[in-house]
Amino acid sequence: MVEKLDAIPVLELNLAQYLELDTIKRRLWKLSFTMEDTRANLQSIAVKLGRLIFDINL
Repeated sequence: MVEKLDAIPVLELNLAQYLELDTIKRRLWKLSFTMEDTRANLQSIAVKLGRLIFDINL
């Protein structure tokens, strides 16, 4: 997605369009980090839940 946005010829945009594009790109960048954090948190939860289930079954 970001690659497609990077392909937009920014020199052809007016200031409002450029600022909107910049805002979108920054939001996507932040979202990518949030998604990585969420994935890591879900993996951690899954591991802890797996241990808990294992302990309960013993």
